Amino acid sequence: MIFILILAFHLGITFYFFPATKIAEIETKKEDVFAEMRSVLDFVQILVLLLEAGQSVPCAFIALETELKEKYCKQAVQSVLRLKTQGLPFGMALEKVSHGLKSQMLSEFFMELAHAVKMGSSMIPVLNRRNHVLNENINTALEERVAKAPIKMLFPVVLFILPIIFLLLGGGLMKEIGSVLSN
Repeated sequence: MIFILILAFHLGITFYFFPATKIAEIETKKEDVFAEMRSVLDFVQILVLLLEAGQSVPCAFIALETELKEKYCKQAVQSVLRLKTQGLPFGMALEKVSHGLKSQMLSEFFMELAHAVKMGSSMIPVLNRRNHVLNENINTALEERVAKAPIKMLFPVVLFILPIIFLLLGGGLMKEIGSVLSN
């Protein structure tokens, strides 16, 4: 009986925690994407507020440099401001920085800003559109995660926990059946 308990314990640990760690790694990568989406969304929302308050885009970027808490967005803003102080026009600085960004969302956003600055169009519609798209993406991704949660919980339970329970319950039963049959 003790052997069956030890075997069940080891099988439970092996076959439950190994897939659980892999699922946790995947979830961590997804969390990084969500964090990136949220930081770009915060960036857009703060920029909208600054522009609606009547600041110019370069002045808004200077204010953003102190307001942003997310390191990656802050570095991108600092790069744009550095290029601007070196004499590059603001639209060109945005475009140049957008090519070197690792974040596709932030890169696309900077390209949209660069295009709007070069065309001399209003930034508010561009920012509101990006804000709307980011909100939809975050909501869609969260709804997908919520919908997948029961399936993710069912897989480890059915494949790893239920067999161990059957082993534990069946082990004692098999011992009883063996003792009855041997008599």
